[in-house]
Amino acid sequence: MRKPFLVFTLLVFSALGISSAASAETKPAEHKLVIGLVPNLSARTLITAFQPMKVSLEKQLKQPVEFYTAPSFQAFHESTLRGEYDVVVTPAHFAWIAIQDADYVPLMTYQNTLQGLVIVQKGSDITSVKALRGKKVGITDPLAIVSMRGLQWFREQGLQPGTDFSVHKAAPDNTAALAVGSGELDAAIIGSGPYRIMPEDIRAQVQVLSEVGAVPNATYLAHGRMPEKKRKAVQEALLAFGNLSPEGKQFMDQYKYGGFKTISTKDLKSMAVYSQQVKALLADGK
Repeated sequence: MRKPFLVFTLLVFSALGISSAASAETKPAEHKLVIGLVPNLSARTLITAFQPMKVSLEKQLKQPVEFYTAPSFQAFHESTLRGEYDVVVTPAHFAWIAIQDADYVPLMTYQNTLQGLVIVQKGSDITSVKALRGKKVGITDPLAIVSMRGLQWFREQGLQPGTDFSVHKAAPDNTAALAVGSGELDAAIIGSGPYRIMPEDIRAQVQVLSEVGAVPNATYLAHGRMPEKKRKAVQEALLAFGNLSPEGKQFMDQYKYGGFKTISTKDLKSMAVYSQQVKALLADGK
């Protein structure tokens, strides 16, 4: 990433209380617990959504907690592989790579799966997938598992991306929704989790045309450098927040996550095929 953009990103995120883990130079002191959040929404929306978790973890762990994000899925993935996060909240296919290649250990995931959604403008006369032939469809990022699943769903419906409709990148998810709401895009593929988290004034501009298939939800990982005792304390603190505290239950209910459940490496094995797609796209420079 170019340095001027990095400086701008840091200034904006600093004002919001969230940081960009774009380089080792920006990593905070080791006494802080650094949690990386996948950039599927704007920094402002992310920090608002995860603020109750931050407060709870700081109280339980008795240490500062700092959330980091990145300007793109690729930058986030690369920061994860460099070990810049103590804990990372990452898509399941990224999690598989981080476990295999970057010494991360699985902690937990949400009870409910992530559903891919095709959204169109509120009141649109597009009422079927066939009506998107010749139209403009947005994806948040080629590396996003929902984008991969969504484009495959279109193929299953007999529409070839790039041939029967054009594909446009619009990131993050709330930006994609705004582009659909304004008519800039005819439709977009987004995740059900980000859809629920984005502000109501954005969601009010769009409607769900179709679900495209469920995939595993975001996965929480701890870096292997974290001592086992500390790792268990973090896991217990997250479980206590999400499954026991009033604030955590509200968080889970509001975003339809269904609470936390522990997860193992074996549970993520099905993500290997998507992980190979990530590596292939990165090798192609996409």
